[in-house]
Amino acid sequence: FAFTVILSEGYTATEDFAVEANGVPLTGADGVYVIQNIHAPKNITVKGVADITVPEAEITVRENQWKNFLNDISFGIFYKESQDVTITATDGGSGVDRTEYYLSDTALTLEEIKALPAEEWTLYESTFSISPDRKCVIYARSTDQAGNTVYVSSDGMILDATAPVVTGIENNGTYYGDQTFQVVEEYLKEIRIDGETADASSGSIEIPADNGAHTIVVTDQAGNSINYQITVYKIYTVQFVADDT
Repeated sequence: FAFTVILSEGYTATEDFAVEANGVPLTGADGVYVIQNIHAPKNITVKGVADITVPEAEITVRENQWKNFLNDISFGIFYKESQDVTITATDGGSGVDRTEYYLSDTALTLEEIKALPAEEWTLYESTFSISPDRKCVIYARSTDQAGNTVYVSSDGMILDATAPVVTGIENNGTYYGDQTFQVVEEYLKEIRIDGETADASSGSIEIPADNGAHTIVVTDQAGNSINYQITVYKIYTVQFVADDT
């Protein structure tokens, strides 16, 4: 009588792996075992099999998916609205026991994440939402019924719903002489004056007096923008000459 032993997905033969018939070890080749001269019932026992494979987990935020733990966090993803977070976990062995998440405003190492107290983790039950304004890295851990745990992280995200602030001028303001203004924005993308990109490296932007109306649009990395309309007039000096006649 020949039979084949096939381990289910997620399970691995350990050092104690053995196949026995009525307590007597059998020797197999390529998973096939043979019992000769069977004259009575045989109880086949497989020992030394364990689930030592970690689950697979994935974090999804809109179009972005992460399946691994990132050691290099860039904080290069920007959103201006609340974002839904979905975490999925699968395990082909003993099955998923629980999935948890932790939100951090700084990047953490794997060692730091593993050292977090249990109460810092939140049990994942369904899709949840992250609201502006904040920096955020999503850390997830999924544990199977055998105690194997996988850690996954998102890249750094900045949720910014606040428009840039412009100082030095007012919308629809009228000014005489060259006019300067400043922009207060940590995540500045661009400043455009009448459709042209302005250089803000000096901290102040100047609009020369030209008797004209100007449109100023300031946009941040998340897509928030503010629009100003101002008019800047030249200053003229008028000299009166006395008439002695």
